Amino acid sequence: MKNLIFIKLLVLSFIFTGCGPDNSDSEEINACGGTTELSETIGNPCGECGAWACDGLEFTKCQDSGYNECGGCDKLQYAVGQSCGECMEYQCSESNDNSVECIALPDNGCGGCFELPHTPEEECGTCGVYTCSGNESVFCEEQPVNACGGCGDLPNELGNSCGTCGTWICSGDGDGTMTCDESALNECGGCTNLPGTVGGDCGCDGTGSWECDGTYTLSCTDQTSNTCGGCGSLSAEPGTSCGDCGVYECDPVDDTAVICSDPGTNVCGGCGVLSAGIGDSCGSCGVYECAADNESLDCNDPGYNDCGTCTELSGSWGDNCGDCGWLVCSTDDQSLICDDPGYNTCGGCSSLPGNIGDSCACGEGTLSCDGETSMNCDGVDEEDYWSPIDLGNYTDSDNDMTTTDTLTPLFDEVDWFYAYVEDGSLAAYYPEGELSNIPADHDYDLCVYYEPMNSTDSEVTCNNGFEDTNDDGLNGCCSYNWGETDEYVKLNPDALNTNDESGFIYFVIEYYSGSGSCDEYTLTYGF
Repeated sequence: MKNLIFIKLLVLSFIFTGCGPDNSDSEEINACGGTTELSETIGNPCGECGAWACDGLEFTKCQDSGYNECGGCDKLQYAVGQSCGECMEYQCSESNDNSVECIALPDNGCGGCFELPHTPEEECGTCGVYTCSGNESVFCEEQPVNACGGCGDLPNELGNSCGTCGTWICSGDGDGTMTCDESALNECGGCTNLPGTVGGDCGCDGTGSWECDGTYTLSCTDQTSNTCGGCGSLSAEPGTSCGDCGVYECDPVDDTAVICSDPGTNVCGGCGVLSAGIGDSCGSCGVYECAADNESLDCNDPGYNDCGTCTELSGSWGDNCGDCGWLVCSTDDQSLICDDPGYNTCGGCSSLPGNIGDSCACGEGTLSCDGETSMNCDGVDEEDYWSPIDLGNYTDSDNDMTTTDTLTPLFDEVDWFYAYVEDGSLAAYYPEGELSNIPADHDYDLCVYYEPMNSTDSEVTCNNGFEDTNDDGLNGCCSYNWGETDEYVKLNPDALNTNDESGFIYFVIEYYSGSGSCDEYTLTYGF
């Protein structure tokens, strides 16, 4: 089609340009097509990243899109923060402020990458802390107030022995702290029952008096009496070991005898007082067990499972299961269930844009499988330099024509239009294009290129936009405004070695970002 138009126009060019006077304007034309001397040179830098451009025929303006998100002036290939894989996103390159690079997101503290509303171990509620619930969420795990009114486990069991002869009690402040109550000490500062009272009568016939002999017992000043203050010898000395874990004490009713005060071994087989009971809860999900020394306890705590609870799970969160599934936490977080969407419509496990036969590219085509992991949009004509949409034939005085179309990600990201323009006056003319009605939250770009009819070489001056030479070797100008801001391009084409600038003008609209929309954009063009 394009070759046929070219042959027809080649014949017309001989008719219109083969003879006749040069109709170029004798009055000097400025770079914007007017006659007034411009205040700035078109194309010179201005602002942060801009260049001076035409504002009508007689004035100039600074066309400046400002710095990009990385502080440079070029349009970034990908938006900062856009995903580039699982737990990966594009961030500004450290070495180049006009480029981005795909980097791994830092661990959020739960093994995932999404930002959490609270940091794991951050305090919450009365006695709670935020705990991971899987890789991408946290919950406030509230712990009960302890027996002393505070948070967390008590360092000792209430009533257990402490100090010389004391027991652990709450400090009384309601802050969860404890103190060792030694009010049960005997007169000598020990824990055992004494055979008498310090200063009391003792010995044979009561001729002596009791005095402390260390902290465990009394001795009688009557040297003829035994250690318990009676007459005769004792079977064992008070304070010496007996039984499993006991010591001998004076018999409180018979000062001629001793008794073995033996509490027996603890549940671990030792003689020490344990701080808790075997099997009592400790840590996050643990229980107390006997330590290797049999005198103390260890907390055997596996910690929370992948679902943030203490139940033993049958696998790990994220493990593969079924056809295409993975294990996820159940609604009560007590088990793992298989979240399996099954095979996709093409027999694979990857996410696809739809099902076989579904409409695509805003109704221009239908989806078909391209292997198991991707799809084609059959029926969509992907325009390019070799197959653009024909807008028709015009002269250099035609203006304010419009056309509409749509762009969608994946299958229809670039639209090409072209028109043949006859340089009727053989004077400078200014092809221009304005892209408007860009869908909300989307970013499209506009480029306008020139291909001369009667010359193999050309140059363009960008009155509005930035100079560009595309992959097909066409010279033109482009507008790269951010977001849904309208794009506007105006250029002055020059076919070298001829006064006839007749030729093809290409309008290229390209999708840059957005989730996809079937709302039509509007291209307004003129020459």
